[in-house]
Amino acid sequence: MTQFTKSFLWRFILDIILLGIFVRFCQNIILTITSRFISTYSTPFLVIEAIVVSAISMLFICFITYWNIGVISKKDCYHNEEYSMVLRMIISEKWIHINSYDVCFDYNVKSVIIIKQKIIVQLEIGDLYAVDMAGNIIEKNNKPFQRSDLDKDFIVEINQNNLYFNNSAVYFEHNIYSFVLFDDRIIVQLNELDASAKSDEIDNVYAVDMEGNIIWRIQNKERVCPEYKFISPYVMINYIDGELIVNDFNGFRFVFSPDDGTFVKRIQSLRPW
Repeated sequence: MTQFTKSFLWRFILDIILLGIFVRFCQNIILTITSRFISTYSTPFLVIEAIVVSAISMLFICFITYWNIGVISKKDCYHNEEYSMVLRMIISEKWIHINSYDVCFDYNVKSVIIIKQKIIVQLEIGDLYAVDMAGNIIEKNNKPFQRSDLDKDFIVEINQNNLYFNNSAVYFEHNIYSFVLFDDRIIVQLNELDASAKSDEIDNVYAVDMEGNIIWRIQNKERVCPEYKFISPYVMINYIDGELIVNDFNGFRFVFSPDDGTFVKRIQSLRPW
């Protein structure tokens, strides 16, 4: 049973109890008002009571269902504290050492993207592999989409909100969700922030150089793209043909410069709205 299901169930049970109390309260009010005009045991009274109580109950159920789904979805999607990445990875020519597992490829490793519990590996000939945290190759794609180069021996270690690579260390305020290694920097995406965060605090993508310095933080969407009215964190990052493409929670896609994090353009959304 997922955390979403558990949260919804206990909230639903609590709401049913509140609904019973609320309906009983409404019945007492109806009884008090109508008893002055008609008999409480007459057919008109029973009909009026049934209609009013049913209408109030339906409105209450619709409200609590909408509220529960909205609150729980935002809590789980925006501030998922249950997920934290703990990873130690060593990249050496054709080999990748993941925690205590080794994966060997036919060609040298050119770039790596870490997305939650999946590692996307691109070889020097352009082939892409998806590898899980147990060192199993779970998917292969021959279509190259990323251009970058890594040193022959590159060591990266992630422990929740700490990033260690080579002889550098970077500490973030929130857990690391994914990152992209390329050229002379690392693009880091932090775990989605709370939906109630200020608009200038939800741009959770950073660039770190090989000395461990944060060289830029992605710019605020509302400032660089005025027509964008939604406030939501970024949930996916990709580096494609020299462009940093970032998707946010609402399904909108933005292109930023990987050099300084400046806004370039907004492209077609993943969702129809």
